[in-house]
Amino acid sequence: MHGDAHLLAIRSVTGLPWLYARVSSLAPVRAAAEAQAAAIFGTDRARRVRLRGAYLALIAGLAAVVAAVAHRVVEPIRRVARCADAITAGETPPDLAGAAGRADEVGRLAAAMQNLATRIRRRIASMENAHRLAETGPS
Repeated sequence: MHGDAHLLAIRSVTGLPWLYARVSSLAPVRAAAEAQAAAIFGTDRARRVRLRGAYLALIAGLAAVVAAVAHRVVEPIRRVARCADAITAGETPPDLAGAAGRADEVGRLAAAMQNLATRIRRRIASMENAHRLAETGPS
């Protein structure tokens, strides 16, 4: 009545041909149901919030581990690439001692690049010596 929601309960009166009708407001029933639901689901909501935080922390931790592993794997390859770039540019290549000491394919590649750089430096020195000898020779 007056725009509010109400419940209507109708019962028959025993032994008489009458009906009993009772009208009550829906607000107390709704409040009681919401209180019971909050008691049941409120702890679940708090638990879900804690689990969500734990999952986010776990994902952040895993992302940090993946980033660290990726850096550890990629950095020796970057050093070998810088060595190859230095050789190509005719500059002194960086030392690959740390990468060359590894027992995997990257270590073998670093050792080969270091060996290549040494051989190229020797070949250049040999050619420069031959050129100097040719210039000082009899005319």
